[in-house]
Amino acid sequence: WDESLYIVISQRWLAGGVPYVAVWDQHPMGLPAIFMGAMWLIGDGLLAVRAAAFLAVTGTAVLLGYALIRFARAPWAGVLAGVLYLFYMSRPEGLAANTEVFNNFIVTLASLMMFSRIHGPDRSLSDLGMLGVGLLFGIGLQVKYVVIPEAIILCLATLIYDQYRTRNFYRTARLATVTMLGGILPTVLMTLYFWQAGALRPYLDANLRANI
Repeated sequence: WDESLYIVISQRWLAGGVPYVAVWDQHPMGLPAIFMGAMWLIGDGLLAVRAAAFLAVTGTAVLLGYALIRFARAPWAGVLAGVLYLFYMSRPEGLAANTEVFNNFIVTLASLMMFSRIHGPDRSLSDLGMLGVGLLFGIGLQVKYVVIPEAIILCLATLIYDQYRTRNFYRTARLATVTMLGGILPTVLMTLYFWQAGALRPYLDANLRANI
């Protein structure tokens, strides 16, 4: 299981070892960073990551329910969506604290942030809101690269809707730029960290060359 590898990476990271040097993996280090924070708080590695996964799954279920209650005015549909998600994530392979568990939460939260704006009273996006959306997807990118198609499709759909409504190309272009800046910021910060830690070469080998 990937979960076991992430636990070992996080434990070595807490002990001063640099990922990709102390323990090699071809994934980004966003999830081990989250686990490292959980382990710092709780101590026990397995308990810490399972607690983090529990919060991510519960949070996703709550957000799904809230979205349907607010936007579809369907309370029972919201309850059903949240409960079904909990049941689905209770399958044996869903109990491990893997990347998908956390990216589901990130994608759901970012989507809700965008939908809240375009369905709000003024039905318009804001620079700060889209920066937050970009940051969330950027964190998701550091958890696992598979978030890229969802990020692109959801952001494009929202920006195209805003352009159709406002007919202001420059405003939409500004929002797109802000979103992209937020999206690349976590990767820039992670790259700078490994550069100053003297591990830029293995970081690039793992994230680029190995996957290509």
